[in-house]
Amino acid sequence: MGKSKGIIYYNSGTRCLVRLLTSIHSLRKSHPNIDITILAQNDNGYQICNTISNTYNINLKEVDYGVSSGKNKTYIEACLCHTVTPYDLSIWIDSDTIIMKPFAEDLWAFAESSEFAVARFSNWRTTGRSIKKRINSWSEIYPDLMDAAINFGPAVNCGVFSFKKDSLLMKDWCGLALPGRNNFIADEVCCQIILHKYPHIIIDSKYNRSCKYDDPNKEDTRIVHFHGKKHCRINDNRILYNGELWLGEYNEIVKNNIANVLDWQPSGDIMLKKYLKLTISDKK
Repeated sequence: MGKSKGIIYYNSGTRCLVRLLTSIHSLRKSHPNIDITILAQNDNGYQICNTISNTYNINLKEVDYGVSSGKNKTYIEACLCHTVTPYDLSIWIDSDTIIMKPFAEDLWAFAESSEFAVARFSNWRTTGRSIKKRINSWSEIYPDLMDAAINFGPAVNCGVFSFKKDSLLMKDWCGLALPGRNNFIADEVCCQIILHKYPHIIIDSKYNRSCKYDDPNKEDTRIVHFHGKKHCRINDNRILYNGELWLGEYNEIVKNNIANVLDWQPSGDIMLKKYLKLTISDKK
C-alpha cells in the first residue's frame, strides 16, 4: 500500500479566513482531485472553515495543540502539524498564498527523499543584515548554534514546506522553538537556526515566491506568498506587491459568492477591510 499524500492548511480565529478560501480556490484549479485537510481550532472561525471544506469537498479536522496563550502562539502551533496530519507525506501551505501551477508531486518527492523540504526566500542569505539579526536574537538560547546558522547560506521561508510524518526536524521543532517564542516569527527563525542539524533539502523559491522580494510573474512560479499582509494593499489607487494576482482569485470568489463569502467577509482581515473601504468609497 502506498503512502498517503495530501496538503494541509491551518486556521485559528478569523483573520485569515478569506485568505484561506482564496488559496484553496486557486489550488483547486491546478489540483482538482488532490487530498486537502484544513486543521482548525474550534473557535469563532471553525464554522466558516466547515463551510469552506463543504464547498470544495475537502477534509476538516478539529485540532487543539495545547500550546499556552501568548506571543506567537499560532506560529508555535504550526510546528506541531506533524502530530495531527492525516498523511504520511504532507505539504504545509500558508493561507496567504495563491497557487499558479501544479507543484504537489514535486514537494511530496522532496519530502520522501529528504524528510523535510523548505523553499529559499528570494535571494536572501543568512549572512545578510536582516536574517543575521533574526538569528542573533536567539544567541542566548542557542549560543552553540549561532555560527553554523549564520554561515548556513540560503534564507528560508516556512510559508510552504513538505515533510514526512516521522521527520526528525518536525519531531524536535516545537520543543526548540518554544524557548524563543517571544522572538520575531519564532517558528521560522528557529527552523533557520536548526536546519543544519537535520535531514533536509532547500528547494527553489518558485515553490514559495515572495510577492515583494521576488517576481511572482516569472513563468516557473508555482506558489506566490503574500507574506506580511501584502495580499491587497493599496495606495493612491495603486495595488502594491503584485496584489492584483491575489485579487484576481478573490474577485472570482466574490463574483460567485463562493462559500457565501459575502455574508461573512472581511471577517478579521484588517487589510481586506481597508481595501474594501477604499474601493467602495472610490465607486461613490
